Amino acid sequence: MWGLQRMNVRGWVEVITAALALTFTVLAIWDRQWVEGLVGAEPDGGDGSLEWLLVVIPAVIACVCAYAARRTWIALAPAAEG
Repeated sequence: MWGLQRMNVRGWVEVITAALALTFTVLAIWDRQWVEGLVGAEPDGGDGSLEWLLVVIPAVIACVCAYAARRTWIALAPAAEG
């Protein structure tokens, strides 16, 4: 199915890491006040900069891992015959 058998362990780690980072990004956007609820204080003084940092970092990780997974997928693709 879609050639998933050709993906190696590295590729699967990249895909899973990208999916988890993207999930965390969506959850962090959905509830940006979770840090205050978790620690019971406002570590950024209430300006929201920590929350946005916790959105941007996983988003960048998701993009990098998705790109790496795609590169791994392409590298493992059989050579085109023509």
